[in-house]
Amino acid sequence: MARGQDNGTTILLGLKDCKVGEVVGGEERVVVKTSAKGKEKKCPHCGSARLYGHGSCKPREVLHTWSNGRRVYLDLHRRRLKCRDCKHSFRHQELVHTVTEVKQRRVLGILRDDRIATLKKFLSKIPGDKVREVCIDMKDGLRKAVEAVFPSARVVVDPFHVIADSNKRMDEARRIEQDVHRKKKVQIPKKIFLVGREKLTEERRQKVDTLLDKYPGLKGFYWAKEKIRELYRQQSREEATRLLDNVIFNLKSADDAELVRWGNT
Repeated sequence: MARGQDNGTTILLGLKDCKVGEVVGGEERVVVKTSAKGKEKKCPHCGSARLYGHGSCKPREVLHTWSNGRRVYLDLHRRRLKCRDCKHSFRHQELVHTVTEVKQRRVLGILRDDRIATLKKFLSKIPGDKVREVCIDMKDGLRKAVEAVFPSARVVVDPFHVIADSNKRMDEARRIEQDVHRKKKVQIPKKIFLVGREKLTEERRQKVDTLLDKYPGLKGFYWAKEKIRELYRQQSREEATRLLDNVIFNLKSADDAELVRWGNT
């Protein structure tokens, strides 16, 4: 893309910290390929500045705005870097935090790094009396930053991240169980445990139950994962609160230390 067009598109979309690449248009959507400006200066592990490129991360699409009835997505590209001194490999720390106005369905900003100070500086420019609710992922640092800048706003965690965390814990338990039986060359299927039970056929539900009977160490994780999914299907806050309290109580009372940690989350 020519420099003038690049600058114009950057200004139009409000992406001053990004490099704008190819713009692909369709009947219902427009995709703008973007990458970060600048370079990572230091290794987050040892502080060394001796870094080099080490591949790229999977691109991620984010809905940015609407234009003439079409959705405009940002195709975010990040690099992987490696430290020459400690050999630590990590994702390029730009384009980590995105701030979105949910009702208008547009990205307000793509920050240069994932530092809390950078986030708080950006949020402090937003009028506090205009913010009633903030939706975040499960990082506690984000919660503290938001509460510091918007003390009157209600902070909630995106259901996607809660379910994703549940699936991650379920899969970690599956992998550990599989490693225990490695000598027997056991392969415990992955996907069937991650799909919501309500989406499974009766045959596949029976298969899950058979696997849980065979590997009882997975039962507590599967039960909690499904109860947390059920949480978001409740008709009222009171019903959801009772269910969540029950999940937390059972997790904290479990014999498995990992389940107890989950209950303390």
